[in-house]
Amino acid sequence: MRIKKTIANLLCDAHTTFDLCVFTITDHQLTNQIVDCKRHGLKVRIITDDEKTKDRDSEIIDMERAGIDIKTDHTHYHMHNKFGIIDNQIAITGSFNWTYTATKHNQENLLATSKFEIVKQYNDEFERLWEEMFDF
Repeated sequence: MRIKKTIANLLCDAHTTFDLCVFTITDHQLTNQIVDCKRHGLKVRIITDDEKTKDRDSEIIDMERAGIDIKTDHTHYHMHNKFGIIDNQIAITGSFNWTYTATKHNQENLLATSKFEIVKQYNDEFERLWEEMFDF
């Protein structure tokens, strides 16, 4: 729960953008927080694995319906990244999967940093992937 609370706090403080690159999202509370970012005027973009969008508990379709821009990989391999960039100033990354199981049961980790060099590398990687991926 500590990771989920950290993410909630970071998203509440966000002002302009939230870019997220994750394997899957099945946690309804995290989805609501992301949708709230969009409702509050943030530019929100998500890159995720195409196969995981079809999972029974996937929240991706709901987020697309809420107007969030989503792209997927459309390959035989997994898009298995787990990172996000908030306001181009904070990068978050770690083992944390954005799933109900991860928030309730798994041993997970999440690192948040505002170190410019690290944030820039994650931002550059997100932009590169965004250009390569396909619309959902």
